[in-house]
Amino acid sequence: MLQWGNARVTGEPQITRLELPAGPAVRVQSMLKVRRWLGFGRKLTECIRYAVFPPDLQTLVVVTVTWEKIARSEEITALADEAVRSMQINPLSKDGVPSPADGGAE
Repeated sequence: MLQWGNARVTGEPQITRLELPAGPAVRVQSMLKVRRWLGFGRKLTECIRYAVFPPDLQTLVVVTVTWEKIARSEEITALADEAVRSMQINPLSKDGVPSPADGGAE
């Protein structure tokens, strides 16, 4: 959750455990120093990553939100949190057919 190919975490990340409708989750908010295009310097960026563990699935869902306008962090953070709280997991069968939400037969 804190590994980035083109950036490094700066400062202490905020790590929170959540219970979301889509399943238990971990939320990590941190500041990044991102390498600029062609490697010329670095820019400060903020990010939130959510790792959601949907029940009864053998996978996790990672949602990443990044932004450069640090002055808007409070607003963007609220929007990201709201979006993740409203996220629904709709599993598909191997044939691409939607599976019932409870995993049982219809």
